[in-house]
Amino acid sequence: MVVEHRSGSEQPRKCRAIDQDELKRIASEVCDTILGHTKERFAFKDHLISATLLDSPQFDHYPRCIP
Repeated sequence: MVVEHRSGSEQPRKCRAIDQDELKRIASEVCDTILGHTKERFAFKDHLISATLLDSPQFDHYPRCIP
């Protein structure tokens, strides 16, 4: 199926219809891209756990139980 679109005085554009399998593939690719970027962006957070060792309210607790 081919659909023609007209906008203003431009020549008509032909767009092809996308079947369900193609839509699923595109959706899967989009989700994979988003997950990859999210994992990459938050991969550096491990150093923040170490920063809690310097949390001064915890100093009183450290002689009894060192994390």
